[in-house]
Amino acid sequence: MTTLYTRIATAVLFCFLGISAFAQTQVVLTDGTATTSFAAAPAIFGPAVGAESGTIVSTADACSTVTEDMTDAVAVVVDGDTGCDPSVKALNAQGAGAVAVILCNSTGGSPVSPLANAPTVTIPVVALDSTSCAALIIAGATNTISFAGPGAGYSCQSAITLTDGDYTAIAPDAGFAAIVAPSSGIEGDEHAIWYKYTVPETGFLDINSCGGGADTRLLIVPSDDCNTVGGAFLNAAYIGNDDACDPGDGTEFASRVAGFIDGGTELTIVWQDRWSNDAFDFSISTTPSTLQAVSLTVDVSNEDLMGQPVQIGGNFTDSLITLTDNGDGTYTYNDSILGGTELLYNFYIGGVIEPTANLAGCSTTDDGGNVFREVFVGLESISTPAFCFGSCNTCTIVVDDCADPVTLIDEDYSGIPLGTDVSTLFDFWEAWDAN
Repeated sequence: MTTLYTRIATAVLFCFLGISAFAQTQVVLTDGTATTSFAAAPAIFGPAVGAESGTIVSTADACSTVTEDMTDAVAVVVDGDTGCDPSVKALNAQGAGAVAVILCNSTGGSPVSPLANAPTVTIPVVALDSTSCAALIIAGATNTISFAGPGAGYSCQSAITLTDGDYTAIAPDAGFAAIVAPSSGIEGDEHAIWYKYTVPETGFLDINSCGGGADTRLLIVPSDDCNTVGGAFLNAAYIGNDDACDPGDGTEFASRVAGFIDGGTELTIVWQDRWSNDAFDFSISTTPSTLQAVSLTVDVSNEDLMGQPVQIGGNFTDSLITLTDNGDGTYTYNDSILGGTELLYNFYIGGVIEPTANLAGCSTTDDGGNVFREVFVGLESISTPAFCFGSCNTCTIVVDDCADPVTLIDEDYSGIPLGTDVSTLFDFWEAWDAN
């Protein structure tokens, strides 16, 4: 199966996607008339931070029912990244009356966006590094916490909506909103820029930073709900690409994801700072699916048809279809199929399915254990080779009756004296070396 990736020509529309005064999420400590801001990592679940504010109430790990009264307070969970799922901590703090939750990074280093699929969490959740958390706890309950940011694109909740076009992305150099999920193979990042896109119609989607001027990493989840997105990254249910094409410096470090997709699919698109914090250009487009000519051919020259029809059946027909006889032992099915369609099929003789034991190299197996030949219709027409009945290969010659041999070479050598060099007379012979 050949997958064709084409660069879609679109009207040039460069949009610089700007940022707010607070690009990243800020936890703001107010001590009398003085304020101190701490850069936080927004959770990839729950709502975005907003106008929430309250006094500080700290608790140990919030993995069980919180006994502290957190009514109208901001919960600071000292051990915020170990012991249990971050959504459990958030729900327990929420149950104690908190208006927001700060999860402290107990292991040091930069804060990491907590991941979860937690639709029942209705208060905002952020993570802070351990040093910043210690400052909050020392400040004590007489002071208040509020929040600022994040700017557009610096969290899942503030993802920027895209349509087809070419864009200059924000530099992924702030926000601590990168996905870090080692169990899913994603680690080593700090910052990310977030976008959302709804596929306008069924067709071929192409998202890429080819020629964009930076080394990029691209992650995509087929949902625009941050709870679903968080769960998808935890469970490796995402599409990603790191190195696919030239960013403009002769390397292959730009990113690309391309393939057929259903119209109406909502996507969350994340560009991470794994290799570069520079701004870069990228494009996104969906090319509508069109009908493609499809020819599927089988060779039954090794089979005894006994007057039976050669047929095809599959997921594109409710009944067996008789194939066109090409007159040379091969038969063909011709049709026009919409691009983006996976065809599952088998050949038949007189209603009897071909043997499937030798189809491992060109087939797929469904949940019921049924084996089908498989071909994907893309952006171009498809014409398969004449596959041998019951095989992924072309037919080989079978000689099973010496009284009825198969003629391989038919040359008239009568009248040629013994010992003559025939290499110049016939295409298939060379002089033998007597030695």
